[in-house]
Amino acid sequence: MFRILNTVTLLSLVYSLLQSCTINQPSVLNMIALFSPGQYVCHPKQPDWGLGQVQSAVADRVTVNFEHTGKQLIITSVVDLVSLNDREVSAYKNKNTSGS
Repeated sequence: MFRILNTVTLLSLVYSLLQSCTINQPSVLNMIALFSPGQYVCHPKQPDWGLGQVQSAVADRVTVNFEHTGKQLIITSVVDLVSLNDREVSAYKNKNTSGS
C-alpha cells in the first residue's frame, strides 16, 4: 500500500509540474539536440574560425572544436550553426590544403 501511495504521489507531483510550465520555458522538443558529436559545422558570423567539429551537444548547447579558435560553446538558440555534408567538408579541406 505504501508503494502505491508513493507512486500516486509522485505521478501527481509530475503532473503538477507539467501543468505549471509556462510558454516561455523550453519544451521537450526544444531540448532535443540538433547536432551530434563528429558532425562538421561552421559559424556563419565567424568564418575565420574555420571548420568546426561538434564535440558534444545537449539541448541548445553545442561544444565545437574549431580549427583556428579551439573549443567554443555555441548556444544554437542564438547562433545558427551551418551543418556541412561530406562533400562540403572535403571541398573545404581540399581548398585549404592546396594553398588557395
